[in-house]
Amino acid sequence: MFKISKKNLIAINITILLFSPDIANARQNNGTLDNSNYQIPGFFINKVINNDPNNIFKLNHQPTSIKFKEITFTDNGKQTTVGEFMSKTNTQGIIVIHGDNIVYENYSLFNGKDTLYPAYSITKALTSAALGVAIKNQKINSENDLLDVYSETLKNSAYSDVTFKQALTMSSGINVDKDVDTINMITYLNMPWNGIEDYILTKEKFFNHKPGDLYNYNDLDAGAIAMAIRASTGISLSDFVQDEIWKPAGMEFSAQIQIDHQGNELGGSGLYARLRDYARFGMIYANNGMLNNRQILSPEWINKSTQPVDYPEGKLNHNEVQTVGFGYSWWPALDKKGDFFSGGLFGQLVYVDPASRIVIAKMGVDLGDFKKSSADSVLAFSRAIRDKIICEHGHC
Repeated sequence: MFKISKKNLIAINITILLFSPDIANARQNNGTLDNSNYQIPGFFINKVINNDPNNIFKLNHQPTSIKFKEITFTDNGKQTTVGEFMSKTNTQGIIVIHGDNIVYENYSLFNGKDTLYPAYSITKALTSAALGVAIKNQKINSENDLLDVYSETLKNSAYSDVTFKQALTMSSGINVDKDVDTINMITYLNMPWNGIEDYILTKEKFFNHKPGDLYNYNDLDAGAIAMAIRASTGISLSDFVQDEIWKPAGMEFSAQIQIDHQGNELGGSGLYARLRDYARFGMIYANNGMLNNRQILSPEWINKSTQPVDYPEGKLNHNEVQTVGFGYSWWPALDKKGDFFSGGLFGQLVYVDPASRIVIAKMGVDLGDFKKSSADSVLAFSRAIRDKIICEHGHC
């Protein structure tokens, strides 16, 4: 099988990043941004996810004596500091929330609170949240239902006997090699008559693995979930997120999400938002599903989403990770301390510790080696910040 090197994959994603839409020069029309001057293969329009300017959840600034960049922690056996880790991972923006307060917010040159950051795979966590809302609203009965109960299109696909839970946990049994498939998907969606739903229909099953057996990280499982949400709600995924998550939660800014030639969201990537709103998204999970006096997600969904899953046949990739597992598109700590995070390509991060109500959102362009153990580094980095805040409040 053809394998693409990680170096080439980095180059491709840098190209995507560099040609991401410039909101200042885009023309808004009926909820979409015409980005015709910033074309990406297959993704040349971003749809707006509007906020409600009259319903913004306010974050207050809380003074602290903590020198965050000087916090020390152990990363893969080596002593380092938060500042060194931020520099090594080319951090463009970081915000730390404790309760409802901003205790630390820092941006690199040319970045600020108005900067739109691509989420990459953090989009999967948003799609997971949308499913949780659809179940709460009784648009979908359960995550144990088959996807094709709601999407007729999926009845004729390799996803015909896959449940929402199996897709959420990257165990659909669909034969996908993520490194290769990233290139194949971009090539396919570059053709103006193709869309993400068409691409999903080209996939086949593993001949020797059943749904639920094996963890195999990919983008298409989230895409199939997005298809079923669109079918069950009768509206686009972005409109559903706008009406049921973005506006009720009191997001400070509107966001954007990439759509294909047929107007459909990818499900597994494509979200662009501001740092503070990534933090607010994490706060929904830190507050047991509630934010801005609204129960966005049920407590039951929060709990289910953030528990590590056991796979009968283990993991096809990410085998080197030691400290975190995988849930409903979140990465929970295996020591069962209750904290978890969502991560994206180039070091995007939303970390949540419900016990202390600490949320960390970090955006950047990490061009280093994509070691599979990087998830362990992210957890150690996040916990170092969390523990310093907890200690400051006398709970060392």
